[in-house]
Amino acid sequence: MNGLGQGHVVLVDTVPLLKRILSPQFRSVAVQLLSQRERDDLYHTVTVMADLGLTYTQVKAAEGSYVYQMEPDLDALAQFPGYPGIALNYFSRQLVAREVELERIRRSTPRLAAETNGKSATKNPPA
Repeated sequence: MNGLGQGHVVLVDTVPLLKRILSPQFRSVAVQLLSQRERDDLYHTVTVMADLGLTYTQVKAAEGSYVYQMEPDLDALAQFPGYPGIALNYFSRQLVAREVELERIRRSTPRLAAETNGKSATKNPPA
């Protein structure tokens, strides 16, 4: 997380606010059924997470069920005594994880196309 501060400043000042930004409130419905406001909140969350290199990874919990855990684990950094924190439900984390992955693919596609075009242009110079 370059550019957000260093060490203690990131932990105390940025992470709790970042957790709030990355916890949009929307209904557990398909993306197509979200209201415009909910879609905007989802898009903002996905954009910020993709920009910062954050994602949700599905891991097996101690009791045997699967949960989505943020990587890097901001949840562990942002837990303070007496403050319940903000948490997304399983469906919301799953939806955000999927959308972040799609955003990363979208962002990498133009680069791959440009690299491919650049390589083909050097292999076959114009006559």
